[in-house]
Amino acid sequence: MIKAVLNQNTDEKISKTRKKFSCSFEGFLFKAAISALLVLVAVQAAFLDPVFKSTVSNDNKLEGEVLKEEAYFFTPCKMELKLINIDHCPDLEVLINGEKSTAFYDKTVMLELKDGDVVELDAGTVLEEAVVQVSSVSSNISGFLGKTMSVTDGIHLVALVNPVQ
Repeated sequence: MIKAVLNQNTDEKISKTRKKFSCSFEGFLFKAAISALLVLVAVQAAFLDPVFKSTVSNDNKLEGEVLKEEAYFFTPCKMELKLINIDHCPDLEVLINGEKSTAFYDKTVMLELKDGDVVELDAGTVLEEAVVQVSSVSSNISGFLGKTMSVTDGIHLVALVNPVQ
């Protein structure tokens, strides 16, 4: 009987020790995982700073090559707009993608465009009616050739460039 009581006490001590050890080990693993995550986030944030990145990294050269003017990812196109009824109209502005590109200081305007460009005429300050014609285009946007429009006020859409490949 004494042997049974000793075995029971020993078993209880061992199970308490195991529970204590497993709780402390689980706590250690949890704290280690959280610490590792915080360190990773801090290092990633530090690498956003170019000065820190250049001091830590041995690789100081740029990745890839710098694009040059001859590297086209689009098909370049040209469009000429011509005033039909007047010789010049500096108040009539040509917008490409919503930004002023040029105005009709002469009878014609040459535009260099690319895929996706939106060509518009801003006649907001024009005092007289102007008739504008698309007089010349590149072969890849030939659908706009000959298009004529009368503009007096507001913004008028000339073309949405989508060249034929």
